[in-house]
Amino acid sequence: WDYFMGLCFSCRREATVLTYSTKPEQLCREIKRPLCTYVDDGFSPSNAKGVSILSNNQHSSKDSGLGASVVADKSSSLNNGQVAVKIHINSVEYCRTPCRMANTISNMKMTNPIKGLISKRRRRYTKDGFNLDLTYIEHNLIAMGFPAEKLEGVYRNHIEDVVKFFESKHRDHYKIYNLCSERSYDCNKFQQRVSTYAFDDHNPPDIELIEPFCADVHMWLNKDSRNVAAVHCKAGKGRTGTMVCCYMIHSGRFSASADALAHYGQMRTHDRKGVTIPSQRRYVDYYAQLVRDSLKYEPVTVRIVDIVLHPAPVLSNAQGNLHFSISQSNKKMYNSLSNDPKKSVAISEGSDGAIRINLDNLRIPLTGDIKLEFFTKSIMGRREKLFHFWFNAF
Repeated sequence: WDYFMGLCFSCRREATVLTYSTKPEQLCREIKRPLCTYVDDGFSPSNAKGVSILSNNQHSSKDSGLGASVVADKSSSLNNGQVAVKIHINSVEYCRTPCRMANTISNMKMTNPIKGLISKRRRRYTKDGFNLDLTYIEHNLIAMGFPAEKLEGVYRNHIEDVVKFFESKHRDHYKIYNLCSERSYDCNKFQQRVSTYAFDDHNPPDIELIEPFCADVHMWLNKDSRNVAAVHCKAGKGRTGTMVCCYMIHSGRFSASADALAHYGQMRTHDRKGVTIPSQRRYVDYYAQLVRDSLKYEPVTVRIVDIVLHPAPVLSNAQGNLHFSISQSNKKMYNSLSNDPKKSVAISEGSDGAIRINLDNLRIPLTGDIKLEFFTKSIMGRREKLFHFWFNAF
């Protein structure tokens, strides 16, 4: 069925890496708010090991489930105020399965039971003749799957069915929020009441995208007590849940990120696993911190000086096949495959089996949204992704 449905094979496997920690520590005095980073590769928190960022003044988390840490070394701060950051990743079950998409078969005939198979554990709206991957998180806040057309509309929400639902249930009082960066549709079908706040699947939004989204939703809902906001990505779960939870915090419905995430998981899914990607959960927590601090976002500049992977992932040629990249707000800042000798890094394997990557030679200043991706090469020589994670330096 994965092949015929055109699904991502990797998304259907069990989670194999770290999930989030609920006990982040202060990064350092220059960074006024907690900073957490997690390895993102699996999509379920079944293995409850987390990643935390610890300060250099002996603060440490008491959570024994922590699987990694990022240390801000204040003593190694640069003259211009940049903070040196060391990353330690451990207790990771590395997965080397690349994400591959199968093509759909244009003449395949599918019926409504397939919709339930595709939506898996997401709750569906099945009243009044409708069968939609759509859930009321609040009476005026809806999470739903992508309104698709043509063949895709047979096994996802068909856009005509979605239009019919809103026109019959909330005529003139609905607005759609599209979070997909990879696709769009004809906004005229929804009376031009569509706003787009796009970011990539399996990733968190830019932190500066969250507040405008929340303000937009809040303004719309406050215009009329009958108004509803419908938020969707592709599946209507991870990205959708991230932004819906941020809005519930923004509106005062919840003050703690854990409460907002738990409520969303309960309302949107049968297994209470709503937002499961660690970086997305972390950005909900970031926004809760920002709301508590009156939305004062003050990013600082950091520099990654050390990365430790323990235990090391299984590679076909030891650490020689390990590659990584560093991005800032989706702009590639460093790729370890670069042949520039000025950008070389020292990769070594210790007696404890850990792989250590020294980046002190790079001296690349980073700020805002920061992404680390790790890759290896398969036996066939193809590059395969091991994992990635995001954190924000503020």
